Amino acid sequence: MNAPDLTHIVLDEANGKADCTVCGTGVTAPVSFGGIPRSDLLAAFIVQHSVHTKAGNPNGLTAGGRATKAARAAIGGAS
Repeated sequence: MNAPDLTHIVLDEANGKADCTVCGTGVTAPVSFGGIPRSDLLAAFIVQHSVHTKAGNPNGLTAGGRATKAARAAIGGAS
């Protein structure tokens, strides 16, 4: 399996930060947010920003919070 090309996402896991160079959005995640661990918050950001629309908007998650088919393909998961 090839590693996904997510070089447009800059991750600083130790400090809870992630940035997307495609759309210029970033997040600083606390250690826990309402019981959701930092790692889950950062993972959601990475999946959401793994793909973007032609207009540059992130669209890696469905409204229900599941990875889109395009996001799964970009990350290397099943279609």
